[in-house]
Amino acid sequence: GISRSSARVTMYLTRNHALSFGSVYTRCKYKRTCVCHHANPSQGFIYALMEWEVVWKRPKVYVVRR
Repeated sequence: GISRSSARVTMYLTRNHALSFGSVYTRCKYKRTCVCHHANPSQGFIYALMEWEVVWKRPKVYVVRR
């Protein structure tokens, strides 16, 4: 529902605009006050997004096979 929507927006902005979770979450709360009061992602979503951000920003290693 509502918390998933705000989590998806946060994930989209983190991934596609190379912003940190904290800056996106703060910006969303400032721009859309309903995020703070009604669409606040659960702690589980917040932890999952923070873990996802670490994995997403980790340097990618590619193996080239000949």
